[in-house]
Amino acid sequence: MYEKACARLQQAAAELYEALHTEQGAPKTDTSEVSEVLNGYRRWLVMEADFIRELAKEYGEKNGGESG
Repeated sequence: MYEKACARLQQAAAELYEALHTEQGAPKTDTSEVSEVLNGYRRWLVMEADFIRELAKEYGEKNGGESG
C-alpha cells in the first residue's frame, strides 16, 4: 500500500506543478489562485500522509510492534 500512496503523492506533486503554471510554462502570479491551489493540495497531502501513518501503525500492530 505504501507504493500506491507514494505514487499518488508523486502524481499530486506533478499536478500541483501543472496547476501553478500556465500552458506556456510561466508561473501563475495571481495570489488568490495560487493560494487556492496550495490549500487544496495541502488538505489532500495531509489526508494521504495520515493514510500512510495508519498503514505503518497497522503493520506494526500485525507484526509485533514498531517497524523501524
